[in-house]
Amino acid sequence: MYLIDTNALIDLFDRFYCADVFPTLAADIAAVAAQQKLFVITEVDEELQTNLSESGYAEFETLNISCLNGNQAVQQKHGEIMAHLSANHREKLVRNFSAGADTALVAHAAVHQKILITDERGQIHTNTKLFIPPLARRFGVVSIDIVEFFRREGLRY
Repeated sequence: MYLIDTNALIDLFDRFYCADVFPTLAADIAAVAAQQKLFVITEVDEELQTNLSESGYAEFETLNISCLNGNQAVQQKHGEIMAHLSANHREKLVRNFSAGADTALVAHAAVHQKILITDERGQIHTNTKLFIPPLARRFGVVSIDIVEFFRREGLRY
């Protein structure tokens, strides 16, 4: 049902959602993951290993969120996404955007029909930055932020 972006997980474990203030948050997210409703991709896991604190990554690992694997359909969709970006945006913007997990996230979400959880706020691309939400929309993917995920799953704090 959901595919979660690196920034949303970093917000959960290193920025805003402290265990002493939200004591059941990790257990609640683990419960959603256990129902096979929440997924990551390898590229996000790699970014988390680099960008989360050691304790944040250790807590993330306890959630046991399943990893979606790439396949030929995902590779094909990724190619379509890159072609669209290259045809419509400056090379440097495309290179910066595609250096992380963002294009892979949109490709996986489109192929596996997942809702993409991201805390990116940009609703339109600018001359200096590309954002996940408008690209997701372009490829038929719904994107929501972490708070909307909490609402949809009935998580209250």
